[in-house]
Amino acid sequence: MRPSAPWILPGSFPPNQRLGLFLLLGLLLAGCGSPVPGPEQAAQAILASAPFSSASARVVRLPAFVPGGCQQALASQPEWSQWTQLGLASLSPLMTSSGPSCRLVLEETVAREAESWIHRVDAAGSGTEGELVVPVAVRTLLRIVDVHSAGSGAADVAFEWQWRMNAAGQRLGIQASPRMGTAQLALEEGRWRAVRVDIGGE
Repeated sequence: MRPSAPWILPGSFPPNQRLGLFLLLGLLLAGCGSPVPGPEQAAQAILASAPFSSASARVVRLPAFVPGGCQQALASQPEWSQWTQLGLASLSPLMTSSGPSCRLVLEETVAREAESWIHRVDAAGSGTEGELVVPVAVRTLLRIVDVHSAGSGAADVAFEWQWRMNAAGQRLGIQASPRMGTAQLALEEGRWRAVRVDIGGE
C-alpha cells in the first residue's frame, strides 16, 4: 500500500512563507463563503427595481383632441383610425371657441385598465395636456435562469421576462414572446438589492 502524504504544518514553513500561506488560505475561505441569493431572493430584488415597478409599463401616446371634424381627424390620425376600428376608442365631436374639434374617447374597459396601470408609467413620460398616455402592457418576471457569485456581497443574475398585456395590448397585437435580461445584485444590510437591471431589447 502506498503511504499517504504527510501533513505539512504551517509552523514548518519559514515566517515569510507562513504569512503568504495564511493570506492565501484567507482569500480562498473568503471566496468560498461569498453569499449567493436564492432564486426567490433574486426575484424579489428584480421585481423591486424600476424596470419592473415604477417604470414597467409599455404605453401608446395619442392626441386627445384634433381640430376640425371627426372625419378629418380619422384621415389625419392613422392611430385614431386603428383604435376606433379595433373597438378601443370612439370619437366625440366638440364645438370650441376656436371652432369644431374632435375628441378621442377610450372604451370603458380600456380606460379602466389604463387607469389601474398608470402608476407603472415612468413619471418623466406621464404625458402632457392634450395627450392620452395609455398603458398597454407591463413587464412580468417569468423565471430566474441563473445566479452566481460576483465577489463579496455581489451576485450576477440571468432571468426571463415578457410583456403581460391588457385588453388594448392584446387587440393591438403586441409581441409577447419571452425575453432574456440580466441583473447585478448587492447585499445591503442583510437584503439583496438590484443595483443594475438590463432587460435587453424591447
